[in-house]
Amino acid sequence: MATGGPTVTVITTITTNPTAIRVIPITMIMPTIMTTGITITTIITATTMITVIPTDLHSPALLQMAQVVSPAFPVGSFSYSGGIEAAVARRMIRGPEELQGWLGTVLETGGLWTDAVLMAAAYRDENVADLALALIPAAPRRQEALETGQALVRHACQLWPVTVAEAAYPVALGQLGKAMDWPLVPLLQLHLQAQLSNMVINATRVMALGQARTQGMISDLSEQVLEVASKAATSTVDDLGGFAPLADVAAQSHETLGTRIFRS
Repeated sequence: MATGGPTVTVITTITTNPTAIRVIPITMIMPTIMTTGITITTIITATTMITVIPTDLHSPALLQMAQVVSPAFPVGSFSYSGGIEAAVARRMIRGPEELQGWLGTVLETGGLWTDAVLMAAAYRDENVADLALALIPAAPRRQEALETGQALVRHACQLWPVTVAEAAYPVALGQLGKAMDWPLVPLLQLHLQAQLSNMVINATRVMALGQARTQGMISDLSEQVLEVASKAATSTVDDLGGFAPLADVAAQSHETLGTRIFRS
């Protein structure tokens, strides 16, 4: 092997994002190494593949995904609490600790987990539009999913040259991600964090929460967001299901509240 050229350390990297992986046989890379005078200082063992993971932070896809899930994107997410308003009114949630526990449950085994699985299925072009609506446990939540999904499709198709069918929000977002060729795992991560952020921000309108405390909740849940996104990316519809009955009851009882700020 030629020496005297630049030195590079070759490392195999494991990732939970299968859509962001491009695997290149080592036999395709070795001729280039031999002719460019690169000295390998770390020898790859026990494998015949190098995994190349795109990490370009200047990628337009990253900004596009962040834009779509942002509260500034006009889907009307500010008008929905996801049942939190009813939970606070009925004293299911009485303080910050209970709110954070509530959010963690919804993320891990409740509606956000269901949405993530459906989003991943839609990304793979599976027909889950009707299933997504059938799994929604309350009329206000169904209205929320449909109206935000329709708004997402309408505005996204005006911004970019794609065609996406109207569907419940998580299904529409999965279809949009596939049409735009966005990587699935980062899209799931950004979506879940945005949903939690929206729920926390809306909770400040119905209970006493300071800004520092709300941001702390989002930060505390970040590791759980990463785990759920990774798990959902490799899930199938057989993984649908969970257990967050109080969240479902709160969503169902919202429309019977005497005074309401939110639509769900």
